[in-house]
Amino acid sequence: MGQEACDGGLCVFTYSPYVLYQYHTLIMDEMECRGYNVTPQWKEASYRGKICPPYTEVNECAWTSPLYKEHDDAYYKECIENLAQKGIILEGENHV
Repeated sequence: MGQEACDGGLCVFTYSPYVLYQYHTLIMDEMECRGYNVTPQWKEASYRGKICPPYTEVNECAWTSPLYKEHDDAYYKECIENLAQKGIILEGENHV
């Protein structure tokens, strides 16, 4: 499942491209809930933007929680603190 996308010897993404698509789906859904228009091409798992060619093969994989193992509680706390430093305070019981 851990496909590597390497650029000049530097690996930048070691997850399946489908996991990135799953993440994009979460972001796009939230954007649409907030009234943004999402370009329909991004709803295709093989789409990689205007510059990169589409993936030739994208194998579906099961959703996990979290999608990326790095997105744990410590990462979440770091994100909330980063937003707070920028003056963005999220409301709700699940926020630090």
